[in-house]
Parts: sequence; C-alpha cells; structure tokens
Amino acid sequence: TNFRLYFRVCAMSAHSVASNGNFSHHLAASASPSFARRIRALWHFNYQILFGPLSVRSWAQSSAFCDRLILRHFEEQRHYHTLVHIYEVIKCLGLEEEGTKSYCAPEVDTAVLFFAAIFHDAIYNPKSSTNEADSAVLFEELCSLCPDPDAARTEHRRRVITVILATAKHKYDGEDAAVKDFLDADIAVLAKDREAYSLYAACIRLEYGHVPRNTYLTERVKVLRNFLKRERLYFKDDGREERARDNLTWEIGVLEGGRIPGEEVGLNNQRAFALFALTAVAVTLVIAAARRKK
Repeated sequence: TNFRLYFRVCAMSAHSVASNGNFSHHLAASASPSFARRIRALWHFNYQILFGPLSVRSWAQSSAFCDRLILRHFEEQRHYHTLVHIYEVIKCLGLEEEGTKSYCAPEVDTAVLFFAAIFHDAIYNPKSSTNEADSAVLFEELCSLCPDPDAARTEHRRRVITVILATAKHKYDGEDAAVKDFLDADIAVLAKDREAYSLYAACIRLEYGHVPRNTYLTERVKVLRNFLKRERLYFKDDGREERARDNLTWEIGVLEGGRIPGEEVGLNNQRAFALFALTAVAVTLVIAAARRKK
C-alpha cells in the first residue's frame, strides 16, 4: 500500500510545487527532504499545546493522522492548494520552528494557527462548495481522539474551527487577532510579484479544468471583481493591499481579453525540479511509515 501511494504521489502534476511562487528560497525549502519531518515536528509540538501530553499510543495515533493529512495535499486535483501552500501560510505566520511564537500572540495562538493552516484545505474538491465545512469536520475527528480536554483547550479548538470556516468567504467580523492574521496569510499570494501571481492564476485554472473555458473566463472575472469591491483585502496595513489590487486588476484585464494568465508562460521549466520535490517528500513519508510498523 505504501508503495502504491508513493507512485501516486510521484505521478501528481509536478508543477504544483511552484504554484505559490517565488521560485528561490520558497521552492528550495519545500524541496528539502526534511520538509515532511519539519511539518511532523511542528505537528507534535503544537499538538501537545492544544491536546495535552502525548502517550505512546496517542503519539502513534497523532503521527498517523499527521501523515494522512500531509498526503491529502498531494491529491491529483490540487495544483495551487498543495503542501507548498501550507508551507507558505506557516512561513507567513512565523510558525516554522517548534517553540517559535507567531507575530500575533502567545504560544497557544501558534497552535491554533498551525492547526488551522494544516487543516483549512485538508478537504479540497474544486467541484464542492463545502470544502471548508468538511475540513472543519476532519479537524473535529482529530479532536475526538482526545475527547476530554479542559475548558481552555476546548475553547482553543473552537478557535481553529472558526479560522477554517472563515476561509470560505474570507470575511471575519470578530475580534480574534489570530483569525485576522490567518486570513491575511492565506491570501498573501495575491500580493506577490507578477510572475508568481501569474503562475498562481494558471494553477487555479488547472484546478477548475472541469469548467468550460468561456464559463471560467466569465466567472473568474466575477470573483475577482467581488474581491476588488471590498474596502480592504487585508486586515493589516503592511503594503500588500496596493500590490494585490494591481494583480487582481491585471488578471481581470487578461481574462477579459480572452486569455488566462500563465498560459503563455508555461510550467514546463518547473516540472523536473518539482518532481524531485514531490519525490523527496513522498520517500520521507514512506520511510517514516515503514519505521513505525517495525
């Protein structure tokens, strides 16, 4: 079973690793064979904050759940919403190392943000309108492994669900700074450089490949115009707002001209390197699974 899974992961669309742009340190970091191990280490560190100390049994259950979640992000329908996107969100929030405090708050918020990051796209079907709700249910499944938390931990688990559900429409009227910071990180790609944004737009089109081209051109413009109608795209005023609006306006112009951003660029130059990245992550997971069985 592990080897069938390994070959399925390796066969996934290779350019997905490049989908979150910039193509220097971001891509190199995601290609590291230690990437999956870092995710797992962050998982165990934050798990104990949100769920309490790990026993031998709960460690095994937790590890298996983590690996299952990581592998979900290699599903064939994903081109932008991959493990690289999770890495980008984690990086943007400053959660890359165990014990690192996010810029927004205390240690417990790092756990809330981490689990929101790794679960918010856990269920992803471009044909579905319930991805966020389904992802929240999956997080509740993890919570059921530790059914008797104290009141504080129960509240922080609810906060994770609040973050996940808020990504459905990317709107939030509450006061929780962690939710606002997460929503900003989740759409950080909108303010990237034009090359990165163009590839992001191309990958979104690939995820909606089932939609007829002319329909996609029309509906995508509607989505982008709705974003532009918002008073603000980001909660924090850190210079991204103008860049993001410029990118959205640029994409609308391209789409209204009958083209889709990224098509003329092509993704072939990223395929070999991205395939290496996917293979490295897959091998790491397979080896870890084999060791646990021993």
